[in-house]
Parts: sequence; C-alpha cells; structure tokens
Amino acid sequence: MSDKSKILYPLPPYQYIQNYTDEKLQANVAHLPPQLNVKKCSNFGVEYCLSLPPGESNIKTSLIKEIIKSEEPDCQNLSFRDRKQQLRDLLRRSIFTFLDLLYVIQSSPDSVVRLEKLNLIQTQFSKMNEIINSFRKHQAREQLVEMMKNQSSSRKSIISQINNQLNQSNQVVKKAKNIINLFTHPTELLNEADLQKFQPPKPQTIRKLSDLVVQQHPNAVKMSIDNLICTNLNLDIKP
Repeated sequence: MSDKSKILYPLPPYQYIQNYTDEKLQANVAHLPPQLNVKKCSNFGVEYCLSLPPGESNIKTSLIKEIIKSEEPDCQNLSFRDRKQQLRDLLRRSIFTFLDLLYVIQSSPDSVVRLEKLNLIQTQFSKMNEIINSFRKHQAREQLVEMMKNQSSSRKSIISQINNQLNQSNQVVKKAKNIINLFTHPTELLNEADLQKFQPPKPQTIRKLSDLVVQQHPNAVKMSIDNLICTNLNLDIKP
C-alpha cells in the first residue's frame, strides 16, 4: 500500500494487466496490438511515403529554394527577416488564390481552372508548412532561453529573500549581544563620562523584561533571566 501511495498515476485495471505478465509475453500468449499498415500520409494534399529506408527523404529539393526569389545561389543562408517576408507573401497569395477559386466556382464550376486553383492552393500551403518548419529550431531555442531566464529570476528572488532574513536575524542577534554586554560589562562599552552617569536597571524593569521574553517565547525553556542578570550586577530581587 505504501508503494501505491507514491506513484504519480493510477494503476491500470487488474483485469487488463494480468493478461500481459512476463510469463505470458515469453510464451507468446498475450494479445499483442495490431501493427499499423499506414505506409503513406497526406499533408495539404501532398502524399508522403512512411516506408522509406533511413537516410532518404520524400522531398528531393528544398521548397524554400523554389519560392524565395533571390540573387544569391545558396538560399539556406537567408536571414530571419527574409523568411518572414516570404511567409507573408505566401499568405497573401493563398488568400488571392482562394478568392479566385470562389469566383471560378461561381461562374463555371466545371472549368479546368478550378482544378488548377486547387493545386495552386495545395502547393502554397505546402510551401508555407516548409517555411514554418524551418523556424522550429529558433522557436525551441527561444523557449529554452525564456525558461532559463524565469528559473534564474525565481532563484535570485529566493536568494534575496534569504539574504534579507539573514540580515534581520544578524541585527536582532547584534542588538541582543549589545544588551547583554551592557548589563554584564558596562565598563567595556561606556567611556568614563558615560560610566559616571550609568545607573544599573531597576529590578522591576529586569523582571518585566524577563516576563516579556517568556510571553513572546512560551515554548522555550523558562530560565531565570532576572536572577542571572542581577547576579552579574550584584542586585537582589525579591519576589
């Protein structure tokens, strides 16, 4: 039961998992899931083969080189701004082509121009998909940078909070040390002029101070602070 309380997700039904034990898998008794017979898929009307050997691609030539009209021979070295501009141009062209297709369907739906417009829209969508996929690396890198920035800022805020608490604790400890030194060794903290004016605290004041400390810390062990201080000051407190 203790192991089940530590898992993140609930266990599958026992009637299901008892059919897939190690013994049944080794004996080939378990019902394995059927293999997928999907060998082709379609993306914006373009068919891709999924049964190609490793190292081969369905796309023989890069679609980016076909749609970007540049004087440079190598189109892979295009900047982020050029790819973004070409994506906008393709979006406008696809909208205009769709409007032309609506006009053709309204005027002559049986015309050959309708099929040409459909093929043109499919080609434009495929080219847009190719350009969008070229931004995946940049998108993943920027997302990782933002995650690291958020993590760094959160850690810095936590560290600053810890430092503030430490500074406050050091100030409290320093004040407590000064009070104790003032009660126990007044000659080390005061000069001769102040030492002549120095008067030891009254017993009632010391008792009020000790009661206040006990009230603020009820769970702490009650110590005779007043007796300890008065012993160092050679005072006598009567209850």
